Parts: sequence; C-alpha cells; structure tokens
Amino acid sequence: MVNNDDFFKGKKPAAVLKHAVFTSYAYAFCSMIGSGHTGPLWLVDGYAGPGKYDADADGAQVNGSPIVALTLAAKQRSFATPRDVRCAFIEANQAYALALSENIKPFVDEGLRADVYQGDVAEHLPTVWSRAVNNPVLTFIDPFGVSAVSKDVMTGTLLKPGRTAPSEVLVNINVEAISRHGGYLQWDSHHDPEIRRGLKPHGVELSDAFFGGEWWRRAFLEARDRTGDASAAAIEVVDAYRVMIKEETGASSLAVPIRRSPTGAMLFHFTLFFTHPAAAYKFADSASKGTEKWREAFRRKDLEEALSPGNGQGTLFDDDLREFSEKDAKLREDQLQAAAIAHIEGNISALIAPMQSGHGVQLAPNIERLVGAYLSLAGEPAIRRAWDNLADAGLVRARDKSKSRSMWKQYIVKR
Repeated sequence: MVNNDDFFKGKKPAAVLKHAVFTSYAYAFCSMIGSGHTGPLWLVDGYAGPGKYDADADGAQVNGSPIVALTLAAKQRSFATPRDVRCAFIEANQAYALALSENIKPFVDEGLRADVYQGDVAEHLPTVWSRAVNNPVLTFIDPFGVSAVSKDVMTGTLLKPGRTAPSEVLVNINVEAISRHGGYLQWDSHHDPEIRRGLKPHGVELSDAFFGGEWWRRAFLEARDRTGDASAAAIEVVDAYRVMIKEETGASSLAVPIRRSPTGAMLFHFTLFFTHPAAAYKFADSASKGTEKWREAFRRKDLEEALSPGNGQGTLFDDDLREFSEKDAKLREDQLQAAAIAHIEGNISALIAPMQSGHGVQLAPNIERLVGAYLSLAGEPAIRRAWDNLADAGLVRARDKSKSRSMWKQYIVKR
C-alpha cells in the first residue's frame, strides 16, 4: 500500500470531492432505505484514517470521512421519525486508530453508536457483519492505492447473495494504479503474461487480489495491444470485473468517472455496487453535487492564493477580485449546466426516436445513457430541465411534478 502519512497533512483536493460524494450518497441511502426499515442502518468505512486532517492554511482542522459519517448519523437521528445510523470504522495504522477513537468521542458521548477496529479490512469485516446482522449496510472503500478489498471479500461478505437487507459498496477504484501495474507486464515467448524482468511483483499481486486472480493480466495486455492505451486497457479490465461481480452476486454497478470537465482527464473511478433500483440514479445525482462542491472549493483556494500577501495585489483590488471570481464561477457553472441540458435533451431524443407514441424510457435503469458524457457533472436538476424543454417542444409528455422526489421511478414518454 502507498504510504499515506502525508495525506493527512492538510486536506488533499481529491478528498474534498470524495467526501462530498460520499456524504450526498450516504444521505440518499439512509433516506431511501430508512423510510421502510425499522432497525438500524450501518455505515462502514474500511480505510478510515484518523478522522481529521491537519489544519489547513486558515488554521481550521478538516473532517475526514468518519466525522462526515457521524455528522450524517446525528442528522438522521434528529428527524421527526429518528433513524438509528450506526458506524464502524476500520483502520490498519495503530496511531491513526487511536486518534480516530479520540476524534469520534464527542459523537459517542452524545449516544451515537460508533466502533473503531484497528487492523485489516478482511480481518474485521466478519465482526462488523455479525453486528450488523440482517440490516442495511453501505460500505465505503477508499484505499491509498489499488489494494481496496479482495474479490473474495466483495462476493463472499460485502455483496454476498441471499442477504435480504440491502448491502451496497462505494469503492474508489484507482484506474491509474491498475494501469501502472499493467505496465509491469509483458508477453513471454509463449504469449503468456509475465512480469518484466527486474521488477518486483508486489503491485501486480495487489491487483491480482482485487480482481480475484491473474485473469486480468491477459485481459490488460490484450486490450493494450488493441487500443495502444494503458488507461483504456485498465478501464476494460474494471468493466470485466464489474460483470463478474454481477454474475456472482446479482449486484449491479455504476462507475462514475471523476473529471473536472466532460473532456478532462479521468482522475479516478468512483464505483457503486448496489441492488436497490434507485441507487444508480441517486448516485449519479450525488456525484454531480460532489463535483460542484469540488469546483467551488478549488475556486476559493485559487482566490485565497491570489489575495495572499506577496502576490502583487493591493488591498484596493481585493474586493474587485472577489467579485470577478464569483461572477466568473457563476458564468462557468451556467455554461456547464446549459451544455449538460442540451446533451441530455439529445440523448432523450435518441432513446425515444425508434419508439411508438405512448412508449417511453424509465429514468433509473437508463441513467448512464441519459446523462452520457456529463456523468458526474450533471444530475437531477439538468434532467428535469431537459425533460421540461422537450415537453414544451411537444416531443414528450410532461413529467409528473407532484412526484419530484421519486423522479427515478418516472418514464419519459414519447408523444
């Protein structure tokens, strides 16, 4: 595993995004599942860290995913119909685990259920599962590197078939690391994959464990030979893995490529494995909310740097700079949403074109085809606007606005 000591020396930009997506989707998960479940719901963090990052430049300590989860749990408990959200945090580093126990103490003192387990994910998941019994569980797997969890743990514990309560897994699949591990491989004289001479196999073996064997090595080399692109080859391997998980557990998945723009380089893959029919729709919407918060965080960071002493700016220009930054950000967000709406309109039109009048397409099962290139950048607001525009143009029936909270159930029907 990659050394992560420096990760907690101030919050890293990617963490802003991951925690925003996790918070948004965990809230949706608890809301969806909790409305029809009377027992506890569980949030499990497999790579929890110490719970807080070191202070940023402004001197404020920043919360990590465990504090994010407990804040959500406290909010769910305050509802008119309280929900019992319990948390389990697993952390391999002993010092971080001790710090985490201290950092979550205020929540525990308020009566929230939160347990810290020091050690490996595979070591402690059976204990967590024995306590969760047959209650809904959302597991967050965000490792430093590709190690994540083994395929055996995914299929035999986290997504084990036959469990009646929903069990979903949100995992950060590091496509760049898989691509790098694939780069250690070559064909031998018999056209079988082998590790390049002089290289240590540790990274490749981590990918072996995640994918459940060495099958991915051949798949990677064949895809790289065909495409000439190691990143594309890694994505093909991940897609094959998702198919295997579906065949073995019945769990569907949605892989959200996290980018700053529709044409930007992929930073990482956030993948949700799920069984609830609304999950993919809610996750896509959560990802769009997360990336919006992320863009705003970057804007504020850039503004702080521009206003910092020694940057050549005088105080007379500070207010002008702030105003310009806010107006420019709003303009860019408006342009992004307009482009997303137009893109979704085109996708809807293409989907219903071959259909007869009165037939349509349901939102939840078709979220990837509807949002298309704007997956992680546009969510439910853009879908609503695109649908309304097409309805105004007489191409589709108007949506039922009285059921806006259950948009995922609705059909876009051709006129």
